[in-house]
Amino acid sequence: MGWVLWSQLVGFTRPDGQPEQVWLRLELFESAAQCRETLSQFMTYELDETVKPEQQRGSTVKRYQMAIEFRTAREVTMRKHYRCLPDTVDPRGTKTR
Repeated sequence: MGWVLWSQLVGFTRPDGQPEQVWLRLELFESAAQCRETLSQFMTYELDETVKPEQQRGSTVKRYQMAIEFRTAREVTMRKHYRCLPDTVDPRGTKTR
């Protein structure tokens, strides 16, 4: 069984006012340990590469255990969540025909 590193972006507003949730498959691994190690490195890189430009735009950036939150000067919030899941699990749910 393989493992997948997923990223979820939450914060885009749909016409019905609900938050948009977009899941992206980032990378496939042979083990959970490899996935978690890359996730840790990815979070550090993502935070380092995101903080300066976002702060220059007037945003605040917070790191949580498995998420990074951006809050703009206009109080728009966006979160990026990251998860390692077995390749048999799709966080987007079951597909409909």
